[in-house]
Amino acid sequence: MDHNDRHSHAEDKATPTDGGLYTLQLEGHLSPRWAALFPGMTLEFAGDAVTILEGFIEDQAALHALFRTLRDTGLEIISVVRAPPR
Repeated sequence: MDHNDRHSHAEDKATPTDGGLYTLQLEGHLSPRWAALFPGMTLEFAGDAVTILEGFIEDQAALHALFRTLRDTGLEIISVVRAPPR
């Protein structure tokens, strides 16, 4: 596979500007005081010690920024799911 073949496959993937609806599950309960750090995201508790964040994330840069913020909370990310495009 030469460089051009790899490039053509990369073009088939979503572009970095593609956003989507994401649902993240976190281990532990995220204090409501952290909610302000996640504008546009809903925060709810599910079951024992699970926090769910859900909302639209505009692109991969925003998703990585969210991961950095979550790192600061000290909670472990259990799962990240992007809803299929409509």
